[in-house]
Amino acid sequence: MAINSKPIDYKQAVKLLESQEDHFLDFKAKEIAPKRITKSIAAFANADGGDLYIGLDENKEDAYGFIQICEKLFPLGQDFSYEFLSFSNNGYVLHVEIHKTRDIKRASDRIVYIRRGAQNIPLKSDEEINRLKMNKGLISYESQTISNSISIITESENIINFLTEVIPTASDTEIWLRKQQLIYEYVEFYYLLTRLKQ
Repeated sequence: MAINSKPIDYKQAVKLLESQEDHFLDFKAKEIAPKRITKSIAAFANADGGDLYIGLDENKEDAYGFIQICEKLFPLGQDFSYEFLSFSNNGYVLHVEIHKTRDIKRASDRIVYIRRGAQNIPLKSDEEINRLKMNKGLISYESQTISNSISIITESENIINFLTEVIPTASDTEIWLRKQQLIYEYVEFYYLLTRLKQ
């Protein structure tokens, strides 16, 4: 896989060295294990995007461990790009540009991370991951199902008033709600199970 190599001048090198890690920027030393950089890449992709710089020696070949693991999880394309930066004869830096992705990215440890300030925060609970899915527009609050008794919904004053005012021909609340796909069988099944356990 060919990755572009771009020389940078003294001013660009100084500006990069003076930059501070933040919500959009992260630096990693060449000693970091390749799997660990996937946390930063996933975190940036799950948040607002960012730039990751990995220091290398004089030999670009040292970067291929990083590139292989990144390519496996985060293929080159419209969301990720890789390039080598070089200054004089002082070695190379691997620059990974990460865009905010539409889907959720997991690091090599299969954990979802999100960038907050200069940290990669793991999201471990289903609730945290669902909140991220909502933030990315993958799911909406309205599309989430809840486990409850069907009678709580069908006998709700709001539903009865709605049907009386808007659809007076709807004779059976439960049938109408099922046709609108607002009641699902597994909700009813869940309720029966909870009743059996009481």
